[in-house]
Amino acid sequence: MPNSPAAVFERLTTTVTPVHSTVRLGTACVLGGGIAGLVAARVLADHTDRVVIIEPDHAEAAVSGAARPGVPQGPQVHLLLPGGHAQLERFFPGVVAQALAEGAVLCGPERTATYLDDVEQIATPNAQFVGAVAPSWSR
Repeated sequence: MPNSPAAVFERLTTTVTPVHSTVRLGTACVLGGGIAGLVAARVLADHTDRVVIIEPDHAEAAVSGAARPGVPQGPQVHLLLPGGHAQLERFFPGVVAQALAEGAVLCGPERTATYLDDVEQIATPNAQFVGAVAPSWSR
């Protein structure tokens, strides 16, 4: 019998770090070393012997904050929503604390505003966002 939609949703949104995974693949290849690629590689690492990340940009550009052709949104403000925060902490425990230590900002509902069709929406009282700007902006 297939899982109910509620059971699938609960499994996908859990914040419990996986402890016992079955290795099913030899090597997995991830194209892109941005946030999505790194998270995909981390998840695949539980199910493969080896993960290879192929990133076209030079590592120095990512660290220095220099313009990267594959990342046109680089100079924009980056925001981590609560669900993303929970999932990143699931696979990378302590990542948000490290981001805050390196200059990211924790934004509660009193520091944020959400708009839909130019109408300000009611703030969610327990929403905590993590915000950061690209490294080149902080210089």
